[in-house]
Amino acid sequence: GSDSDDSEEEEDDDESVDLEADANAPAVVEYWESHKDQVRQDTYLGDGVFVVERIVKDRKRGGRTEYLIKWQGYASDENTWEPAANVDRKTRLEYEAEKADGRDAAARQRERERAEAREAIRKASGLGAAQAQAGSRLK
Repeated sequence: GSDSDDSEEEEDDDESVDLEADANAPAVVEYWESHKDQVRQDTYLGDGVFVVERIVKDRKRGGRTEYLIKWQGYASDENTWEPAANVDRKTRLEYEAEKADGRDAAARQRERERAEAREAIRKASGLGAAQAQAGSRLK
């Protein structure tokens, strides 16, 4: 997949980390356990579990939510898409709250820009504030 896929809302589910749900999980765990001397010990928790620095974004694939994970101690070019089941609930909830806060901040910024544009138009046209406000309601 591509890193440029648009984010979508996640359905509120109560999935927790469950590597056993993934058919490849035993092979993944075996691989990382056999290579754990080659990874930073402060980023590998054992049993094929690594420390998540943050969720970068989310996407839907086949009706399921996946998260682009930035792994602690690794470069961004090593980010991977992971199914929701591989990301603990607390991390997902923190990401969703940050995403909602970002949308709220963006909406406030757009409103400030609109107000500034209305003020600039009012000043350029020489209208009084009451006249400019009345005019903006007509649009």
